[in-house]
Amino acid sequence: MPRNSPTAARRTLARFLRDRRREAGIPREKVGQYVGKNPVTITRLEKAEVRAEVGTVSMMLNLYKVPEEERAYFIDLARAARKRGWWQRYAKDIPSWLSTYIGLEADASEIRCYQVDHVPGLLQTEEYTRALLRGEPQPVDEGEARRRVEVHAARQRRLAEEATAVRMWAVIDESVLRRAVGGVEVMRGQLRRLLDDAQRPGVRLQVLPFASGAHPGSHGSFVTLKFPDPRDRELVYIEYRMGAAYLEEDEEVAVYDAAFAELGRQALSPSRSRALIGRLLDELAEPPAS
Repeated sequence: MPRNSPTAARRTLARFLRDRRREAGIPREKVGQYVGKNPVTITRLEKAEVRAEVGTVSMMLNLYKVPEEERAYFIDLARAARKRGWWQRYAKDIPSWLSTYIGLEADASEIRCYQVDHVPGLLQTEEYTRALLRGEPQPVDEGEARRRVEVHAARQRRLAEEATAVRMWAVIDESVLRRAVGGVEVMRGQLRRLLDDAQRPGVRLQVLPFASGAHPGSHGSFVTLKFPDPRDRELVYIEYRMGAAYLEEDEEVAVYDAAFAELGRQALSPSRSRALIGRLLDELAEPPAS
C-alpha cells in the first residue's frame, strides 16, 4: 500500500520490530551485536526516533525468523521511512513533536478531533492562523508566520484532493465560535470557511453547545488518527504548550474513542451546527450605516 508519510512508515516498522524482538525473547544487546549496532540505537529504532537502514532491518528480520512472505512488506516500509516528507523543510519553524504529528496525519484515512479552544488547524483561514500566532507569549516574526501558514495550507489540501482524500470528523466547543480571534473581520471569514468546509463530502462538523452541560471533553482537546492499513494502529494525539503525547495502547485508545462518540452524541447535528454558525455569522454582520 503506497505511503504518503515516512513518519507513519517508521512508526509501523518500529512497533513491528519491537514486538517481534519481544516475542523472540531476544535482548537488545544481542540484537545490537548481530547487526553491528549499539543497543541504544536498537532502542531508538524501536521508538521510531531514527531511520532504520534497509540492511539493518533485513538482518533483524532474519534474526527474528520473520517468514519470507512478510519480509518484502517491512523492507518496503524501511525504504519508505528513509524518505523526506514535505513538512521536513519547515523543521526550523515547527517543533519536532508537531512535525511528527503532521507526518502521521499525512498518512491517516480518518481524523477525529475535539477542540475546546480554537478552530482545528485543517479548517483555519490564513488570517485566523496569523491571529493565533500573534496571541502567543512570544509572537513569531513575519517570515516564520508566513511559513507556518504555508504548512497549514499544505495540510489542508488533503481535504480537497479526491485521490488522497481523508475523512474528518470535528466536534468543536461553542466557545470556539464565539471567541473573536483576530477581531470581527477575521471571525467572519473563519465562520464562512467553516460553513464551506462543512459542505465537503469527507467533512463532518458538529458544535458542542453550552447547553450540553457536563461532557467527556472537559479534560481538553484531542485528536484520534486512523490509518488505511490495518497493521497501523489507531492513535490519540494530545497537544500541550511545550510538546505532545501520543497514546497507542488499546485501552487508552478505547477510552478516547468512547469519549469522542459521546461528544458526537451530545453535540448538535451537522445541519443544526451549520445553522448555529450561520446565526453567529449574521450577528457579526456590519451594522447599517447611520
